[in-house]
Amino acid sequence: MDLIIHLSQLDFNKYGDYITKEISKKHSISLRTIDIIGGFIAEIPSKSIKFDLSINSVLDDNKTFIMQTLFGSLKAGEFND
Repeated sequence: MDLIIHLSQLDFNKYGDYITKEISKKHSISLRTIDIIGGFIAEIPSKSIKFDLSINSVLDDNKTFIMQTLFGSLKAGEFND
C-alpha cells in the first residue's frame, strides 16, 4: 500500500528520516512538504483515503467550540473587574 505523508518543512527536517524508516517497514511511503503550521496529512491514494490531522484542520473543525469558550471566558472576565 502506498502512503503519502505531508509535513511542514520544519517537521520534515526533524522527523522525516524517522518516519520514513518506521513506516517503510510495512508500507511504501513518500514524504512531501506542505505549508501547514504543524501536524500532518496522510493519504492512501489507491483507496481515496485522506487523514487531515494538521493543526489548521483541527482548529477549523473546532472553531465554534473555541470561539464559544473564548467569548465565555472574556465575558466572565467582565464580571471579575
